[in-house]
Amino acid sequence: MIGIVALTLLTVVKLGFTDAIGRPTPFLTYFSAVLLAAWYGGMTAGVITTVCATVLGYAGFIAAHAVGSVAQVTARVALFFAEGLTISWLVTHLGRARQRVIEVRDSARQADQTLEAALASIGEGITMIEGDGRLVYANETAAALLGYHDAKAMLRDGTDQIFGSFEIRDEDGAPVVLDRLPSRRLLAGEPAGSLVAHFRRPDGGTARWLEIAATAVRDADGTLRRVVTLFRDVTVRRATQEQLRISQAWFSTALRSIGDAVIATDAAGRVTFVNPIAEELTGWTPADAEGLPLHEIFRIMSEDDRSPVASPVDRVLREGVVVGLANHTLLLRRDGSEIAIDDSAAPIRGSDGVLVGVVLVFRDVTPARSEERRRELLALATAELNSSLDYEATLATVARQAVPSVADWCAVDVLDGEVVRRLAVAHVDPAKIEHVRELERAYPPDPHASTGVPQVLRTGQAEWMAAIPAELLEAAARDEHHLQLIRELQLRSYIAVPLRRGNDVFGVITLVMAESRRRYDERDLAFAEALADRASVAIENARLFSEVERARRAAEAANRTKDEFLAMLGHELRNPLAPMLTALELMRMRGDDGGASRAIIERQVRHMVRLVDDLLDVSRITRGRVELARAAVELGEVIEKGLEIASPLIEERGHRVERSVEPGLVVDADPVRMAQVIANLLTNAAKYTEPGGHIRIHANREHGAIVLRVADSGIGIAPDMVARVFDPFVQEPQAIDRAQGGLGLGLTIAQSLVQSHGGTISARSDGPARGSEFVVTLPPGDTGSATAPTAPQSTSPTVTRGRRVLVVDDNEDALELLVEALRMLGHHAHGASDGEQALAVAAEHPPELALLDLGLPVIDGYQLATRLRALPGQGALPVVAITGYGQATDRERTAAAGFVAHLVKPVSLEQIRQVIDDA
Repeated sequence: MIGIVALTLLTVVKLGFTDAIGRPTPFLTYFSAVLLAAWYGGMTAGVITTVCATVLGYAGFIAAHAVGSVAQVTARVALFFAEGLTISWLVTHLGRARQRVIEVRDSARQADQTLEAALASIGEGITMIEGDGRLVYANETAAALLGYHDAKAMLRDGTDQIFGSFEIRDEDGAPVVLDRLPSRRLLAGEPAGSLVAHFRRPDGGTARWLEIAATAVRDADGTLRRVVTLFRDVTVRRATQEQLRISQAWFSTALRSIGDAVIATDAAGRVTFVNPIAEELTGWTPADAEGLPLHEIFRIMSEDDRSPVASPVDRVLREGVVVGLANHTLLLRRDGSEIAIDDSAAPIRGSDGVLVGVVLVFRDVTPARSEERRRELLALATAELNSSLDYEATLATVARQAVPSVADWCAVDVLDGEVVRRLAVAHVDPAKIEHVRELERAYPPDPHASTGVPQVLRTGQAEWMAAIPAELLEAAARDEHHLQLIRELQLRSYIAVPLRRGNDVFGVITLVMAESRRRYDERDLAFAEALADRASVAIENARLFSEVERARRAAEAANRTKDEFLAMLGHELRNPLAPMLTALELMRMRGDDGGASRAIIERQVRHMVRLVDDLLDVSRITRGRVELARAAVELGEVIEKGLEIASPLIEERGHRVERSVEPGLVVDADPVRMAQVIANLLTNAAKYTEPGGHIRIHANREHGAIVLRVADSGIGIAPDMVARVFDPFVQEPQAIDRAQGGLGLGLTIAQSLVQSHGGTISARSDGPARGSEFVVTLPPGDTGSATAPTAPQSTSPTVTRGRRVLVVDDNEDALELLVEALRMLGHHAHGASDGEQALAVAAEHPPELALLDLGLPVIDGYQLATRLRALPGQGALPVVAITGYGQATDRERTAAAGFVAHLVKPVSLEQIRQVIDDA
């Protein structure tokens, strides 16, 4: 709008003063109109005015007066139009820039006003100093703090005059020069820091404490432009702190004077105070402890399992309540030692009720707690010892209970014959138990040591060391490595007390303090002796009871064995008697010589003889009464003899026998007895293997010894029977028909014979139905003198020169048969069934030899022998005993009575023939 108005006015003026202005300049005056339009209306107004001016100038002045050619006119119009647009654009942008400057100036003025209002309203004094040191701003608070009525007066003086009028001192009372002020330090390129100083005018004006801090304002390139200084009046705070310091001094004095340990913390749980008792108990000086988190100087743990326990201060800080310490709490001191403590922690609150710290009060209750632990353990141990008859398990329990209440580790050693055996050991650190065992394996204890368990066992006197001297440990070490291992146990204090049975010492209880650094005193020694006395009484009671129980069990076992043996013996003896009786009845019914029946009777009689022989053998062998005719013999030949003896049963049950015998195996043995061992093992394998089974015999040399193995594919051995298979009369459970038969003596005899040859025998089995294996180990013999076993002689009776023989036996059937047999051998035999009849027969038919049963009625065999020799002409009569008594004492008695031979029933005719020939 302004451009159009200006354009109109200029056109009117130009038309009115054409003669004066001249026609050649139709656009000259229009530039001012364009300028005004663009300045006030912007680019759009300038363009419109330019267009209008172009049209008016052309139509009103150029076209009307036909000034110039078309080209000239066009150029002049175009030039004006371009210039008008240019002027419009330039003026428009110039106006916008001017507007922005105005806006920025207004914003800066407003910001300055806001900043001044803010700085004037805050409670701290603020000043601003230019980089050249000139004070350019101060708020009213700063002026008031520095003694001025208003900020303008302060600005007139400058910093040197302002601060130079004060006597300034720091918190330690030292004078402060102006260059130490934070603002001056920044201007000098140094760190500002902060300063708390006392400002006082020398003329006696108001004095106050000011806290001063300064901050630098820098350009983007880091150039210092201005320093802002903050002044805070801390006079009241300083007075409060001083009052607090005095209160704390009184508080500290009071806490130092009480008898309990006291530690105070701030609200963050950091130590602020430690009284002398706390210093003594914890081992931390106030200088070292103050400022540290409480848990670094006050570490507590459970007395029962030594697990960490939370500090009561933590709960006070968390909940703000009074907290008592848990019972049985240990304090771990700075040097690693431990003490028992008790008491509580409470909050410290400010005047506003806010928690500002905690006070922890505790006391050393180690003596009382130790006495309590001793009483508890003694009562517990007494109850344990009196309630159990297994004293070894009970002592192990007592050892565990002693740790950690009265010891860091506890050991119980007992005498086992002449050897000291470690019965139990317990340690606060289970890993250390294995360490102790490794130490004792590597360095076995010296049984002649002048201290420790050996000394207590020798003297029966308790040992007590409140502090184990390092010299003692060094003297006990055998080398540097041994000493290092001993030191790792951290032995501190020690008690060893004897366990007694009457006046005899049979063990030692050892209590040791190590990691806890506690030390034993006289009360601990008295406790240990009381514990040992109770343990000794309980152990002796348990031992007596155990002996009674063992005797009772042995008697019961012997009674059961006797009953089982009698039942088994009755069964085994009835088995051969039944076919014998049947065979005799068949012979009577058939009226023939009964060849088959005789064979049955012969087999059964031999079976009965074997049963009786086993009974006699086991008695002699187990008592060491058997005599061995030892010689160097080939083991292979002995095995063949054993196979020959056991072959009837093996063949009867259809077993397959596999042999593997290394050639040249020579043993120093009685060939007959060793063949009996092998036969017994083969018979056992044959009996306990199902028909058609497999038996293996293997012999070779192993590690310088001769090893014989007999294995089978039979019923195997139950795990609980392996250790008992060599006991007399022991057999695997059998059915009522007792298909395997026997008295259960074969393996017992085999074991005794092997042991009498200096060897060993053992049994193994993988379990029922997995077969079994017996292993015999024998020392090797001299290979240069080996002989084969003597072949057995024929038992067929032969007829010899007839002699007069008197036979006396109260078993009339046996008497009749023996007399008949002697007559068949060509002798003149007469029989009698008792002593009187024998004397009468001898008088009528003087004998050349008498065969006497010893167990005769009225006149026994010994008496009868004496009376027969008293008959006329019979003083040198040879007398032979035929009896069922075959013990060594029986043989010794008959020899002493003058009998020339001792034959044990049943007696073969070959034996009788040999005796008659030798008499």
